[in-house]
Amino acid sequence: MTVRVRERRGVDRRALAVGLALLCAALLVHLAAYAAAPERTDSTTFRLLAGITIGFSVIVILLVGGGWIWLTPARLERLRERAAPFRTGAVILGLIVLFGFGTLMRPEWFYAHLAVTAGSAFALAYHLLYGDQDRPVPRAWFVAAGIVLAVAAAIRIYGLSVYPNKQITDEGWLLAWAVGYLRTGQFTDYLMIYGGHDVHRFYLPMAWWLSVVGIGYWQARLFTFLLLLPMIAFSGYAARNLFGRSAGWLTVAFMFGSAVVMSGARLRHDVGLGLAIAASLWAYSRAIKRDQAWMHLVAGVLMGLGWFGHYHAVGFGAALAVGLYLPRLVLRDPDANGRRGTIYHAPTPFLLYVIGGGIGAGIVFLTQVLPDWQSFLITRGLRNPLDLAGYIGAVIGHAGSIAAHSQLELILLGVALIAAFWRRRAPDLSLALTVILAHLALGVMASETWDHYPMPLTPLYALLIGGLFASGFRRSLPPELSGAGNVLSSGDLPADRLKLNQAVTALVFIIMTFGYTLAVPLQHVITRQPVQTPDPPVIAWIKANVPTDDIIVAEHYYYAWLTDYRMASVLSYNLGGERVPYESAEAMWAAVLPDVVMIDPNLSTCCVPPIMTPAFLEANGYQVVAQFDGGRVPVVVYKHETPSPEFSEELGAGSRSGTN
Repeated sequence: MTVRVRERRGVDRRALAVGLALLCAALLVHLAAYAAAPERTDSTTFRLLAGITIGFSVIVILLVGGGWIWLTPARLERLRERAAPFRTGAVILGLIVLFGFGTLMRPEWFYAHLAVTAGSAFALAYHLLYGDQDRPVPRAWFVAAGIVLAVAAAIRIYGLSVYPNKQITDEGWLLAWAVGYLRTGQFTDYLMIYGGHDVHRFYLPMAWWLSVVGIGYWQARLFTFLLLLPMIAFSGYAARNLFGRSAGWLTVAFMFGSAVVMSGARLRHDVGLGLAIAASLWAYSRAIKRDQAWMHLVAGVLMGLGWFGHYHAVGFGAALAVGLYLPRLVLRDPDANGRRGTIYHAPTPFLLYVIGGGIGAGIVFLTQVLPDWQSFLITRGLRNPLDLAGYIGAVIGHAGSIAAHSQLELILLGVALIAAFWRRRAPDLSLALTVILAHLALGVMASETWDHYPMPLTPLYALLIGGLFASGFRRSLPPELSGAGNVLSSGDLPADRLKLNQAVTALVFIIMTFGYTLAVPLQHVITRQPVQTPDPPVIAWIKANVPTDDIIVAEHYYYAWLTDYRMASVLSYNLGGERVPYESAEAMWAAVLPDVVMIDPNLSTCCVPPIMTPAFLEANGYQVVAQFDGGRVPVVVYKHETPSPEFSEELGAGSRSGTN
């Protein structure tokens, strides 16, 4: 190593040390603000956290200040010699401590600040002691990582009924889509009875899956969890094609620990669109790496097929088309003398991607939309912001939805975006621009900032963060990658090996996200809780006292336990269908008179008038037959002894004909 390189690294380390000291000082200020809430200062846990934070920050600040005076190059070399035998042990111990901290993290910005500071301190200490002795990651580390990932996957599968947290409104409702297909042979909104036939065909393979493994909430979540695995694999291969092998491994590792990725295990169709985006990125990256024009067409088709999973595929597809290809259309490659030369790409790859997207979307249109065009028009109500202020709020809110899962991941994504624009290589600029355009498109498509909407974009997030871990803020590629992938090259990337410096820097942050996402399922395993969520008391009462042929109206949430019953949604707007067009919701429910109505004000969608209103129920002959503790307020069960005979006959005919 030349003297100039050593001096440069010394300057970089001193700058990082000063930055870490400032980060610790800011953490102390943040702690003071965090302690403003009286309920925190009375907590033993907070006192312990505050003591550790203050002690850690003061030690780091003193070490940085003392290092300027004491840590001469000669002393640093002696320190490295003494520390060399403890390298592996120190790394393992540090990762265990950080994993433990991850399991205790809360979804609060102070914990994210502390995580960034602790991870940065460990990474800087490692580079200070071992950075000049970098070498490839030993094969044994990959074996150990594979074992850890397998164990983590097993723990998560066991705890799927409790993590990720339940989506109160959607999961029971969407489970009914798959169950409805099994029961009727038709794609219908089973809880709405006759309304909303516009069902994503993503639920067809889920229905097949449930027909094999059995109908149940945990079984359905297992299906969505298993779809995360090919999504992660496609993302890893895309990162490898664009940035090299090391970025591919780090992208995969990050996604296995990501809370935003794990939110895709909910019983929703977001993972279907996420899988399509990941597959499209893989095909795109292969087209760039192998210079295969036809793979751009394949990439577009895969993105278009994402419409089977979610209608947001339209906006996201446009974002990918512009973001991935615009930099390669306008940037110029350096010629042999280093001068900017001709335009690198003709518009052909972009046009092939757009044509492929049209083919994929056309397949979806012909098989999902056109067969039930009227229902499509009815159920596709606009969710666009009404004005510019609403749009800006939606864009900011969707970015904040990432923080709703993990503030640490939002910070990593922000740093990765800055690093990508700093490096200014074509893959970096393409991915960064695509993420920005996708969020701008999401603001147009959805004024409601529900936390599941950004999940399909996790392959893009992961590729940026994998590139950050592999390349940092280094504009020039390492020697083993020189001439490949720099700016706009489409040649093969040499098989660069993952280095220990890269791996440790990434792992100190990834291991905390692992701890954060494993905390709940790990507790579920340790306490020997059942795989299936036990019946809540109100459900146990219904199963013991209500016949399965009775009609139950309840929150969608409860359908996870009531798949053997005929349940109607509280949001149903015309249970009579086209043959009985009721003029109002009051008229409909007064005519329908379901057998049982369950009111749970503790849930977010409660209480939808008129059917979930006690006054309406009592006025129409319902009586309270059971009451259970629901947390804040009781869960109340109402029963009507004489349900509408016309509705019972109508429902039975619909069930037999497969039209409900």
